[in-house]
Amino acid sequence: MKFSMKKLKEAILIVLQNMGNRASKIKLVKALFYCDFKAYEQWHIPITGDRYVHYRYGPVPSHFENALRQLQKEGALVVFPNPRGTWKLEVSRKTKYDIFGKDEVELLQSTAQKFAKMPAKILSDWSHLFIGWEITENGEYINYEFLDMKNFDDKSPQQFEQIDANERKLFESNEFKEYTQQAIDFAVKKE
Repeated sequence: MKFSMKKLKEAILIVLQNMGNRASKIKLVKALFYCDFKAYEQWHIPITGDRYVHYRYGPVPSHFENALRQLQKEGALVVFPNPRGTWKLEVSRKTKYDIFGKDEVELLQSTAQKFAKMPAKILSDWSHLFIGWEITENGEYINYEFLDMKNFDDKSPQQFEQIDANERKLFESNEFKEYTQQAIDFAVKKE
């Protein structure tokens, strides 16, 4: 799996265009997160190849801030800050769709359109249900192998079920934590 800054930047532009050029940072990163992990689930390779980091408000692509700065510097994106935290992001150049496959474009567009209608708080809470986020700590990478996208396919994140008591007991057990740490250590060594 190879990271592509070019694909990350174009994915940002596609998502923003399909959100009506208005999105909070949270909505944007949640859409990218969903698309990369869904692509990995379906095609065994994420769209951007970026690694996601556990942050307080959920998973964030590790190159996200750098990509935004590059897009602004190139004049491809204009950012208008808003005191309420919702940025108005305007795409100011044609997006390069040809670097993506047809299925990738459809996933980016449909996700952006779906997420555009949802409050950022709900999307943030929703991303916290993802097992990869739950088992990592702030600043740690989330391994694509911790894939549990079944909840991501529901029509509304508000309808997602929390894990039950037996599952929580399993996830909090020392055996599971040891297994998880071994998997993380193995993945880090492979890179």
